[in-house]
Amino acid sequence: MESDLVDEFEEGIVLNDSAYNRRLEAKAASFSINGKRYEVSSLPGNTTLNQFIRGHAHLLGTKYMCQEGGCGACVVAVTAYDVISKKPKVFAVNSCLVPVYKCHGWSIKTVEGVGNARAGYHEIQARLASNYGTQCGYCSQ
Repeated sequence: MESDLVDEFEEGIVLNDSAYNRRLEAKAASFSINGKRYEVSSLPGNTTLNQFIRGHAHLLGTKYMCQEGGCGACVVAVTAYDVISKKPKVFAVNSCLVPVYKCHGWSIKTVEGVGNARAGYHEIQARLASNYGTQCGYCSQ
């Protein structure tokens, strides 16, 4: 399953590196969402990843609710290079708390990238629906 979440990412952009955090001051970021590349340079500095996903990428499966990271409705999967392990690392982030400029080099997967009506649902999404399951929407949309 972890390999299903890995899209393209830039190995030069790393986690756990203070030099990386200093580069965040620059107002430019390049990242992918569900395999589609985005370049960001003209948005306000306080724009969150959630706002970008919904308002600019027009992917509405990632929800916004509490806007403080408590409910989990905005969670997305991220793949980024980890300099400590020297390999890609997949982790979840609350998109309502992450500034869009911090996403430079990330590969982001939203619920639409897991499965959808046009491309077909993931097995877990299909099972939830067929058994009348409910969920926050991250994996079941």
